[in-house]
Amino acid sequence: MQDTLRECRPDDERCLDFLYWFALIYFISFVVMAQYVLVNLVVAVIMQALEDSEEEELKAEQDAEQDRGQQAPPPVEESSSSSSSSTDTDPE
Repeated sequence: MQDTLRECRPDDERCLDFLYWFALIYFISFVVMAQYVLVNLVVAVIMQALEDSEEEELKAEQDAEQDRGQQAPPPVEESSSSSSSSTDTDPE
């Protein structure tokens, strides 16, 4: 870059005047494009991590629902209804 940015001497026939501006535009555009790519890369990594965490959370919720569904329901106590019918005898 240093050779490109040097000023041309009046007696130098091989030196082109536009190289200074071309080099300046080239390096500025290179830096801007590189930053754009790196920012997109960082955003993509963050979005992928969020998506993975959402999938894990959804899977954990589904597993918890399946575990609850596989457990046997608690037994229904019918002793209160059967005891009331046995004690309802009419003394008459």
